[in-house]
Amino acid sequence: MDKRKLPKSKELREKIARRTKEAMKNNSIRKKMSESAKKRVGDKNSFYGKNHSEETKKIMSDKKKELFLDKNNHPMYGRNHSIESIEKMKIQNGEDHPSWSGGSNSYWHYKAYDLFGKKECEVCGISNKDCIEKYNKRLSMHNTLEPKDYTIMESDVWQCLCSKCHQKLEIGGI
Repeated sequence: MDKRKLPKSKELREKIARRTKEAMKNNSIRKKMSESAKKRVGDKNSFYGKNHSEETKKIMSDKKKELFLDKNNHPMYGRNHSIESIEKMKIQNGEDHPSWSGGSNSYWHYKAYDLFGKKECEVCGISNKDCIEKYNKRLSMHNTLEPKDYTIMESDVWQCLCSKCHQKLEIGGI
């Protein structure tokens, strides 16, 4: 890591970090910074043509992992996407995306959940809200076909289950 570009003292770096954090609370400053950043594209970006070293990538990864050990630190914890952002994500992902090549299993599970998801587990009856609180996961979809064909979107092919019942079903316990 090139330390020549960092302020010399740790105290000064912390002071700059605090001021930046405070400044980001001001919407007009955030807007100015955003407009300025939009101009730094391509070869105008100081990192253009460069790559992070493996050591730097590991440091950044470890910092994020450490930060998110406490789920309260995750930027989306306790928040939901707006309807508008969900619609944008639908446009940018899935079958309409230019890079679409058939989809992963998780894509088909999400699609099935959108179409056939219920408010409670079809086996034990736990609600989606209680499932999130108890298992930290929403209800999931189980494909009943053997062999699995996730592309078939028919209600009798999919079951809405909590993670505990889903695990039991997968190992043959139900």
